[in-house]
Amino acid sequence: MTQRREHLFVVRMWQERGDMEPADRASRVAPWCEGWRGSVQHVPSGERAYFIQLSDMNEFVRSQLARARE
Repeated sequence: MTQRREHLFVVRMWQERGDMEPADRASRVAPWCEGWRGSVQHVPSGERAYFIQLSDMNEFVRSQLARARE
């Protein structure tokens, strides 16, 4: 029987913003827009990374998944 590996990531996101005008509503609801920050933690290893772009978060997740395969 093969054992299935499971990964758990805890992601926290927040928006750092100054004075936002009502016309900028799209960036408040779209997490891929400017101003969003966050952290991601790989629960099995306990490693955590902070990110200012979602691509950085994605890279951390990929690196943790690759390490688990080694």
